Amino acid sequence: MDANAFRHFYDYHFSENRKIWDRYVTPLSDEQFTQHVDYSRGSVRDQILHLISCDTSWFSGLRAVEIPEDLNPTDFPIVKAFVCTGTTLRK
Repeated sequence: MDANAFRHFYDYHFSENRKIWDRYVTPLSDEQFTQHVDYSRGSVRDQILHLISCDTSWFSGLRAVEIPEDLNPTDFPIVKAFVCTGTTLRK
């Protein structure tokens, strides 16, 4: 894969994640965001944070930098507590 193809897929990945975030996550109430469900990670919040942690780990590995610890869901109790931008997460 050449650099242009990688850039294309990188942009596509984060563009689609942003669409999901804006359309489906942002409108959730805090209760819906943290509500436990018997699937995968247990709540929308926990699943989103898992995906962000996976992206962060993968891109850290590509850059040959230290892979950070996974994000802790209890640090993000409500949907409005963080903003997702690209590979960064800001409280």
